[in-house]
Amino acid sequence: MRVKVRLFALFKELAGSGKVELEFDNDQITITDVIKALGERVNKRLEELILSKYKQYSSLLILVNGKNIRLLKGLETSIKDGDEIAIFPPGAGG
Repeated sequence: MRVKVRLFALFKELAGSGKVELEFDNDQITITDVIKALGERVNKRLEELILSKYKQYSSLLILVNGKNIRLLKGLETSIKDGDEIAIFPPGAGG
């Protein structure tokens, strides 16, 4: 299974790129698995920040094919082959 992850702002800086492709041997993965894979394969700090900020800020946005995971099953949202995941850090108000 292959998924595309798009990262923005601080997350993009930590990854060194705004786009990351991940491959999995398992066909039953969740957003949590994707975030852990980012930590293992790209940057451990990236995983830690995404998970901590997701729990702390409702403005951290994770989309699967344009749908907010908070309106689905949160971090346990299932991922399918070819899905695109976008992760935006919390925004600053003003």
